[in-house]
Amino acid sequence: MSFEYIALSCQPIRSTRDSFQFSAYCYNGAYTGLDTLVETMGYYKFEKKYTRNVGYPSVPTPDTLAFTALFLNDGVFIYNFIPDYFASTSNNRFGFYNRGTEWGKYYISGDTIKAQFIESPGGMSWEMGQFWFQIVNQSTIRELAFQYRKPITQQDIAVYQQSENGKNTSLGHFVKYDSLPDSNKSWLKKRRWFWCSKAQYTGWKSSL
Repeated sequence: MSFEYIALSCQPIRSTRDSFQFSAYCYNGAYTGLDTLVETMGYYKFEKKYTRNVGYPSVPTPDTLAFTALFLNDGVFIYNFIPDYFASTSNNRFGFYNRGTEWGKYYISGDTIKAQFIESPGGMSWEMGQFWFQIVNQSTIRELAFQYRKPITQQDIAVYQQSENGKNTSLGHFVKYDSLPDSNKSWLKKRRWFWCSKAQYTGWKSSL
């Protein structure tokens, strides 16, 4: 039995599937126009400051954690895009397009990019998460809010901005990267529930 068959047979919970299929986060392959507002030939890198305990007895030590966001012009979103992982595993059966990459969908609402992603098959869960980003200028975006499992609201933004995570996260600065991923190879596009309609899904499958 192939990995692809097993992956396609497994499903996240119904509410997670519905949060894509029956919302603005469903995928239809349409051009988003995001590249008229910000740079898209690359990804955005953020840095989050935090304190970790080192040694014994433990000593609180400042540290920085980086994360990235990549937006393709067809509406596909990739959370934590890692160029080295992409370059080294994109041609592997169990690599970038199938394992260890968090794919999703974004849409534009005024000056805000709203994105939702889901963890890939083979991990410990099928967690769904959301980001809202504010466009600052053509090469800079700001994280407004981030949370797992439930949709972001305006109230969540106010709470997040006052939290340690919100206060300690840098602006996201654009990093040019010419070899962008091919969203047609993503495991998520093979899921009917990712799409807005069955006709769009079957049309895409027929075009491959």
